[in-house]
Amino acid sequence: MRSEECTKQEIIRRVEIARATTGKHVRDTWKFKDKPADIVYQEKVKEMQEDETRTHKTCGTCGVSKVFKMFNKDKQTKDGYMSICKDCKKQNNAKRYK
Repeated sequence: MRSEECTKQEIIRRVEIARATTGKHVRDTWKFKDKPADIVYQEKVKEMQEDETRTHKTCGTCGVSKVFKMFNKDKQTKDGYMSICKDCKKQNNAKRYK
């Protein structure tokens, strides 16, 4: 719930900054890509709810849907896991270091 409030506040803040800097009623096109702020907010909330219920992820290399335990953690990604499963990563490392 707290993250939803922060997201809405951030969207409102960006719209206010865009209005203040241009002197017109405009949206922050870098963030919203010409969508109204309330629609963007609703999409973000829906996306966050879907991410909380996910239990599987698809490997970017082999294309197989696997449980999150089969992926190494990565703080830089949105869901916190690498895009390549552990098995594919192991195969890639074996090829690389032969």
